[in-house]
Amino acid sequence: MEGKKNIFRSRAFKHGSNTLLRTIIFTAILVFIVLIVQNHPWRVDLTESKAFTLTDQSQKILKSIKIPINIKAFFQEATRDKIKAQDLLDTYKYYCPNLKYEFIDPDRHPEVAKQYDIKTYGTVVVEGAGKKQTITVLNEENLTNALMKLIQTKKKTIYFVTGHGEADINAFDKNGYSMVRRELEKENYQVKTLDLLHTAQIPKDASVVIINGPKKSLMKPEIETLRKYIESGGKLVVMLDPFHDGGLKKFLKDYGIGIRDDIVIDKLSRVFGGSYLMPVVTKYTTHKITNNFNIATFFPESRSLTKVEKTRPGINVMLIALTSSGAWAETDIKTLREKNAASFDPNQDQKGPVCLAMMSEITPAEKTKEKTSNKENGDKVKSGKKDKPKTRGQLVVFGDSDFANNAYFGLSGNGDLFLNVINYLAQEENLITIERPTKKGQPLILTSTQSRLVFLIPLVFVPLFVILCGLAVFRVRRKQR
Repeated sequence: MEGKKNIFRSRAFKHGSNTLLRTIIFTAILVFIVLIVQNHPWRVDLTESKAFTLTDQSQKILKSIKIPINIKAFFQEATRDKIKAQDLLDTYKYYCPNLKYEFIDPDRHPEVAKQYDIKTYGTVVVEGAGKKQTITVLNEENLTNALMKLIQTKKKTIYFVTGHGEADINAFDKNGYSMVRRELEKENYQVKTLDLLHTAQIPKDASVVIINGPKKSLMKPEIETLRKYIESGGKLVVMLDPFHDGGLKKFLKDYGIGIRDDIVIDKLSRVFGGSYLMPVVTKYTTHKITNNFNIATFFPESRSLTKVEKTRPGINVMLIALTSSGAWAETDIKTLREKNAASFDPNQDQKGPVCLAMMSEITPAEKTKEKTSNKENGDKVKSGKKDKPKTRGQLVVFGDSDFANNAYFGLSGNGDLFLNVINYLAQEENLITIERPTKKGQPLILTSTQSRLVFLIPLVFVPLFVILCGLAVFRVRRKQR
C-alpha cells in the first residue's frame, strides 16, 4: 500500500499526469475551435481587387435563398478548371448555407452524365424548387443568373400568334410545335395562343410573342398592334418560311431586316445525308444568345435575311446565324422545281455566308414634354422634361420555322438555339451583368544605382555572405579540435 502511495506521490507521476491533463485540455480546445470554425466560418479577402469576394449583387441574391439548392459540377478529376470551380462554389456556399454541391467525373460516371445530357466538360447543373438550370461556362455572372431563375416564383408567359396557318403548339405530328411547348413549360414558362384579330393590344403579361410560319398575311390592324408592342419595349420572334412573308415584309424592313423571295442552297448539307435545301449553320456571331454555342443547327428550306442599310435612328441590327461560304440564296425557283437542280448565278443570287437568323434592337426616341408656367409678368416659359427611358424593343427573325417543329427540334442544336433566343428575350431585363474591376500592373521604375543594387544584392552579396559564414564556422570548429 505504501508503495502504491509512493508511486502516486512520485515526481514522475505528477509530471506525467500534468502532461496528460494538459494534452487533453489542449486537444479539447482544438476540437472546440474546429467546431466553431465549421459552424461559423469567417473569410477575409486581402487582395486589393477583391478577387475572392462576390459582388454585392450576388451576395444579396444568395442571402435571399431559403430553399435547398443542389449543384452538380461535371469536371474531370485533378484538373485546374476543377480547382477554380471548387473555389467559386466554396465562396457561394459561404454566403448561402442552403447550397450544396458535388463534383462528378463524366468519364467515371457516364450514366449520370447521360441523365443530365452533359455534352462538354465543365458543365454545371443547378437544381432547386423543382426546376433545373444548366451552365456551360462557370463564372459568377452565369451562376448568379441561374440561381435567380430558380427562385423566381412568377411564371412568364410566351404567346404564339394564331389564325394565319401557323404551326399548332398542341399538335403532335411532325409539323406541330408540341415539343416546343413542352420544353418551354419545363423552363417554367406559361405557353398561350394569341388571336390578334380579337385584341387591340398585346397582353401586358406577354414576355415574348412568337409568329411561327404564317401561311396567310396578317391584316393591317394586327401589324399595327405588333408595331405598338415592339415600340413600347416588347419582345417579338418572327419565323418566316420561303415564299410566305405573312404580310410582314415592310414591317421587318422598318426595323432594319430585309427578306427576299429566295431559298437557301447548301451543298455541304448533303455530306450529312440531308437535302441541299437544308442549310447547315456552324457559324455564329458574338452575342449572348450564342455565347459558347458551338453546335451545328439545320434549317430545312430556309430563306435568306439581309441587313437594311438605311434605317431610322435607334435601330441596331445584328446577325446571329450564318451558313458556310459555299451556300447561296437561290432565286431561280422555276428551274429548281422543274429540274430539281440549282446553280449559283452571281448576277441574281446572294453568295454565302447567308444569314438565317437576325436580331434588331429598337430604342424608342426620347420625347420631351413641354410645360408652360405663368410668371408674374405674364410671360410663358417652356420647360423641357425628358420622359423616363423606355425598355428597348427586341425583334428576332428566322428565315425558317420548320427547324423548331417536332421533326427537327431535337436535331443537333436546333432546340437549344430556339430556347436560347426565348430565354434571352424573356429574361434579359432581370438578369445581372457582373464586370469585375481588373487590377492593372503598376510599373516599377528604378534608377541606375537601384538597378545595380537589385543585381548585386541577390546575386553577389548574399551568396558571398553565405560563403563567408561557412568559412567562419569551419575555422571555429577547426580551432575547437
